[in-house]
Amino acid sequence: MLVQLQQQIADGSAQVGDLEEKVERLQIKINQNILEIGRLNEELLKVDDGSDERNTLNNQIANLQYDIQKLNGQLSEKAALAANNVSQIQSLEVEIQNLKEQLAGLDTSDPENEQKIQELQQQIAANQQKIRQLSYTDEIDALNSQIIGKESQLRKAQEEINFLSDGSEERNAIQLEITKLQNENTAMQQEIDAYMEDPAFAELERLKGEQQTCEDSLKSDYEALSLKLEEMERAEKLFQQALENQNGDNAFLDYKTSEELKAINENIAKASRNVQAAQEKVSRLQALSQNPTIYAQLDGIVTTLNYKVGDTVADGKPLCIVGELDEITMTVPVSAADIGSVSVGQKVNIYVDAYAEQKFTGTVKERLLVANDNGEYPVTITIDPGEQMLLPGMKAYATIILKEKTDVLTLSNKAITLENGQQYVLVRDENEELVRKQIVTGFSDGRVSEILDGLSENEVVIVQE
Repeated sequence: MLVQLQQQIADGSAQVGDLEEKVERLQIKINQNILEIGRLNEELLKVDDGSDERNTLNNQIANLQYDIQKLNGQLSEKAALAANNVSQIQSLEVEIQNLKEQLAGLDTSDPENEQKIQELQQQIAANQQKIRQLSYTDEIDALNSQIIGKESQLRKAQEEINFLSDGSEERNAIQLEITKLQNENTAMQQEIDAYMEDPAFAELERLKGEQQTCEDSLKSDYEALSLKLEEMERAEKLFQQALENQNGDNAFLDYKTSEELKAINENIAKASRNVQAAQEKVSRLQALSQNPTIYAQLDGIVTTLNYKVGDTVADGKPLCIVGELDEITMTVPVSAADIGSVSVGQKVNIYVDAYAEQKFTGTVKERLLVANDNGEYPVTITIDPGEQMLLPGMKAYATIILKEKTDVLTLSNKAITLENGQQYVLVRDENEELVRKQIVTGFSDGRVSEILDGLSENEVVIVQE
């Protein structure tokens, strides 16, 4: 049977060898694609997102908005001063009207009226100059001109930032290549699975199992036969010695009696050991019934409880699992579009449902560049020790910090509304009234945003639910 199985295995191995060679070629290609995906993810980190130029333009826009606001303030001041001079301006306008009427009543062809006409014209010009001074016309015109110039620069900067490339085209091209390689790997893995499901593999494994069983049985029979032969040789040797020393019949009977006594003594010893083991088991059960407390063999935290009151304990399944929670980690899935931005050592903010008001911190410990079945990449985060007790299985959310700014004025994104490309907030003023104010924001982590202009510290901003 063993020779027949060996021949069948040889035939099956030849058939399976072709399939294994195809599988090996596909696996090599998959590994090459995985390495290429890793390289492309590293390229994603190097894509220029235009952030420096965008920051420069944002700062320029903020400065222009500040300048415009300042010029509008000056314009309002001049308009207020002109409003205070309304009565004087009106009197001068009335006087100008009277002078014009006098001028109209004079005959311009009469040489005697020439001097009078010049005097009236000079008085009218002087009063018009006073009106320009009292109404601050020149200053207001100059301020309006500066505002128009600043607004033109502001529109130009906003147009530049709108057309500024964020590297999305290059990033999309790289991500498209990554997706293509991932799809290739999926298709090749499906092809490998199809090869592995070929009946030839299962038949070869079955034949190998039968061969192992046959070899084990043959080895067991051979060992039993060897032991039996050794026993017969010892018996024959003892019998020969007995014949040489004593009468043959008496020596054989004594030998037989001795072997029987030896077997009886061995059975008695074995029975005694069984009785002793049973007594020890009974003693342990009696002790446990009197003091039903089980102690762990090490210090730690109960992380898994496998039974409840009334359950029957099964062999091989522990009552509970005790572990150490000195280092707590969490694993989060990251999409293919974002994994290129994640690297080991980045700081992480963590929010746990069980402690809604508590923020935990951590560090990226490991990232895998091999996607799971959902096309996402597992990232392992080490959580910094805290006062609250975190347990396995708690639901949590992680924010991986890609960029960080300190000592800035921030505001919750919930308070900011967007309208026609501009950002606004509702602020409670000194009279407890709500005032709508335009703001300029900078960097944001998705939860709060940096305030560049429009708000100051300690202002009360209203969030509309």
